[in-house]
Amino acid sequence: MNWKVIVGISLLVVVSVSAGLYYGVPAAANSTGQNAFTLTLVLASLESPNSTLSGQYVFFQQENGVLESSAVINAPLGRLVRIVIINHDPGTDSLLTPSANSVTGTLNDQMQLFVGTSVPSADITSGTGSSVCSQLGGSDISHTFTTSTGLNIPIAPNSTEVTYTYFNTPGTISWGCMCECGQFSMSTPGWMMGEIVVAPSY
Repeated sequence: MNWKVIVGISLLVVVSVSAGLYYGVPAAANSTGQNAFTLTLVLASLESPNSTLSGQYVFFQQENGVLESSAVINAPLGRLVRIVIINHDPGTDSLLTPSANSVTGTLNDQMQLFVGTSVPSADITSGTGSSVCSQLGGSDISHTFTTSTGLNIPIAPNSTEVTYTYFNTPGTISWGCMCECGQFSMSTPGWMMGEIVVAPSY
């Protein structure tokens, strides 16, 4: 079976088409976001002695300023989670499915979009300087962060994005990118796919 088909089936992405662009923070997030658990993901270029792998962009999770593997991501059960995605990739890729340009599974199916990758932490919390949108143009997307539970975050080039969501079922779910990032990246944990472990104790 074609690897693109495998990725699409395994993620079971269910997206709805919605539109809108304005400035500010979703009201639900603004009222409770101060106490949210923050999950920071960074798309950064890989430095490797292997010339075929060096320079490719990879999802990392950032813990206390240190980049770590995103093969297994831990998330708390039933608590508001702020997902911050910092994308250093200036390029764009084709979507495996056109509907993956829409934001789904977040509060109000929206995200905060900042231009650039050096956004002060206070602005990330408050939303100052961001635009709130529910989808991106299909040709303006570098990657997506998509889960098997229907969460889908399209990621713009050279951007910082903030979303809020809940993981309300304990267990392990899969995540992946719904762009054409190459067979190796799309099938290698910690590159463009991996797992999220949802547990009450985290």
